Amino acid sequence: MNDIQVIQIIIQTTEGLKYLHSKDIIHRDLACRNLLVLTEESWTIKIADFGLSRILSESNYYKITTSEIPIRWAAPEVFSSFLFNIYQTFYI
Repeated sequence: MNDIQVIQIIIQTTEGLKYLHSKDIIHRDLACRNLLVLTEESWTIKIADFGLSRILSESNYYKITTSEIPIRWAAPEVFSSFLFNIYQTFYI
């Protein structure tokens, strides 16, 4: 995998999240294991595993319980407020 392919993966993942967020859906478990590669020639990426995804309420956040948090991938502020929104999608 070269740098161009990595950039393509990042762009396609970001575009997929942008689409989900435009539909008021938060994924809540975005990780490499949840990205599908259609073919290695085209490196077409699809977001998968919507088991933890939720539809945002009118207030643009989702209140969660501790059992719903993907602990290894959650942003630290989720643990103090138990509120999840589109801005906690990425945490490295």
